[in-house]
Amino acid sequence: MLLKLLNALLDLAKLESGGATFTFEPADLRVLVKSVVNEFDAMLSERGLSLRYEWSDPFDKLRAGFDGLVALDADKIEQVVRNLLNNAIKFSAQDGQIDVDIRFVGDSVRVSVRDRGPGVPEDELEAVFDKFVQSSKTKTGAGGTGLGLAICHEIIAGHAGRIWAENRPGGGAVFSFEIPLSVDQRTGDQPSFAGAAGDFAAR
Repeated sequence: MLLKLLNALLDLAKLESGGATFTFEPADLRVLVKSVVNEFDAMLSERGLSLRYEWSDPFDKLRAGFDGLVALDADKIEQVVRNLLNNAIKFSAQDGQIDVDIRFVGDSVRVSVRDRGPGVPEDELEAVFDKFVQSSKTKTGAGGTGLGLAICHEIIAGHAGRIWAENRPGGGAVFSFEIPLSVDQRTGDQPSFAGAAGDFAAR
């Protein structure tokens, strides 16, 4: 636990000071998120949780001339998705469901992770992204370093994006982030996106 805390502190210090290096390369965000989701298969199974993963209409039909790739630092965005998924699992009851979706909002792409846990008190929705702050809904033994969401905030800021939390109607929390498509930074061949959303569904 101490080593984890020290590593998180170092990561956060680099991000806050501008010392962290961001390597922006074109990536298919759907594939990136799915690869992170796959890492949690065993944990989801142990908790009896189901996970639904979907996205809006195919990228190439949503934006004329858009090749489906987003300029991003893959390792860092994976870290953000991993943290949000870990939190969703942590706060989900046995046999619950988690939803992950990707959609376009203007010139940005948004990733949202929804759980059906206790949610976040309204007066804590912004503070949960401050370092060493954890939601008062965190049970003893369920919390982490209190740095994960602060690191996520800095990573998304490094992508000129935004991250926020809100409560899900009917119960649970929704953590979302948006990053710009940065069309001018994307290169490479256009991939084929044949298949329906269900082809990537995780259970």
